[in-house]
Amino acid sequence: LEYIQALTDTASVSSVGVRSALRWYRSSTALPTARDLSVLLTMSCGGLLKSPALRSGQCVFGRLLQNVRPRVQPNARQLKASSRCIQTNLQLGVDLARVVVARQLHVCHVATAAEPTTAAIAQEYEAVIGIETHVQLLTRTKAFCSCANNYGDEPNTNICPVCVGHPGTLPMLNQEAVNLAVKAGIALNANIARRSKFDRKQYFYADLPKGYQISQYDIPVCSNGYLDVDTPEGTKRFGITRAHLEEDAGKNVHGGADSLSGSSHTLVDFNRAGVPLLEIVSEPDMRSARDAALYGAELRRICRFLGISDGNMAEGSMRCDVNISVRPKGTERFGTKVEVKNMNSFSNMQKAIEFEIERQVALLQAGRGQEVVQETRLWDESRQETTSMRTKEGLADYR
Repeated sequence: LEYIQALTDTASVSSVGVRSALRWYRSSTALPTARDLSVLLTMSCGGLLKSPALRSGQCVFGRLLQNVRPRVQPNARQLKASSRCIQTNLQLGVDLARVVVARQLHVCHVATAAEPTTAAIAQEYEAVIGIETHVQLLTRTKAFCSCANNYGDEPNTNICPVCVGHPGTLPMLNQEAVNLAVKAGIALNANIARRSKFDRKQYFYADLPKGYQISQYDIPVCSNGYLDVDTPEGTKRFGITRAHLEEDAGKNVHGGADSLSGSSHTLVDFNRAGVPLLEIVSEPDMRSARDAALYGAELRRICRFLGISDGNMAEGSMRCDVNISVRPKGTERFGTKVEVKNMNSFSNMQKAIEFEIERQVALLQAGRGQEVVQETRLWDESRQETTSMRTKEGLADYR
């Protein structure tokens, strides 16, 4: 965790990503995950426990550590160990994490005056959150052709004239995809349509070979459901607007850089094109990032238990697009909605939502509400912040 190293050097933190990490762990009641602990140890390599500032108590983390010592005292060599060694010394990370979380870091002074605190946000504003979850269905073949639905195969080996959109081809619906969609609809307490149909969603992108996506618009296979989720405040019911079948697009692989920005070329793998998807759209019933993460986790448990999907977010089998807006408490009118993508875990989803809520509230409180525009933003895990991807150009064109 980046903030550990930063706190060993200075009491003030300038990086937006570090401030976001601080805010999240200060407000969270959960301990970091094993992956977070690995990052904590890796980022604090280079003599964290041996630094003069830490030994003298000149930094926040040092003062906390003087009061609560971990049971394991590692040396510099252990701190610089590989990921495999880190996992064997995980108890050190657990102890350090307990110090950080249990003592709530005591770093309120790190936030600048321009940044609203979590308590201020909760008193003055409320978030309105809805989630669109794309679930890849566990079928042997694709949605409208007989190509294999296998993740990890060599690029562009599971393709045919149907899934790459050659003229004159005729798509044929996969019956098992419909069965799995109906099974999901029953589990979500939804109404199952006796008659449904498919539509063409027109848009142009490099990974969409046909120039349109076969989807469902006005008669989805499932509608008007709900999901009961256990939360620390008790069981909450979140509405399900609809769940409809569609086909997935291909996958763009950007080369020459770690991200799209700065890449020199893009390759397209069409193995994923035509893979059956079930898009589950929630009502905007969630009011906190924790509610959203718990909703996503419960939805994944249902999909795995029923054999609908493996729910592997790292492989893209389950992808959550979160719509977030904020409004003053007591008002009924929704604020400007912002969509956030590119979250490969529920932990990252919670962090992204909390960051976006605070970003929007800060703009509203500064009198810059016009800068909150309807757009799509991406979660940057390395910087712990959202960045703008594109602005919304209008409603989708269904035909």
